[in-house]
Amino acid sequence: MNCRAKLIIALAALFLPGGCSQNASSPGASLAGNWVETELFFGLTENGVRILDEQWHDFVDKSITPRFPDGFTLEYGEGQYRGDDKQIHKEPTAILVLLYPKDDFSKDDAILNALEHDYDVRFHQESVLRSDWDARARFVSANPTGH
Repeated sequence: MNCRAKLIIALAALFLPGGCSQNASSPGASLAGNWVETELFFGLTENGVRILDEQWHDFVDKSITPRFPDGFTLEYGEGQYRGDDKQIHKEPTAILVLLYPKDDFSKDDAILNALEHDYDVRFHQESVLRSDWDARARFVSANPTGH
């Protein structure tokens, strides 16, 4: 999926109830001049065994949602990586996509680091892959209130 499609999906998630920003008061209102987009790639196996959907959703509900209550997007796919054992490992993957104002980066960076650590410990992972880059984002709405 290309970056533009990911941005559209991430913004769509922010439109869900509870995900609307109070700053979006008019159609096309820019929420902030500079944004960061972060993706976290979570391998969905533990010691070679598929993590149960119930375990993953419990992690989402208890570890991700409380840290990012304004909204996020989850994508699912298949991935592979070379592990510490030098072998190629293939596994299902969950990708967490977040957009947040660049001014919040240092605060969100600490939250993301804690989230990555929680996942590594809970599911005995070697690591969580993280990607950050600059992004431009705004809400576009036909609704005059921006919600």
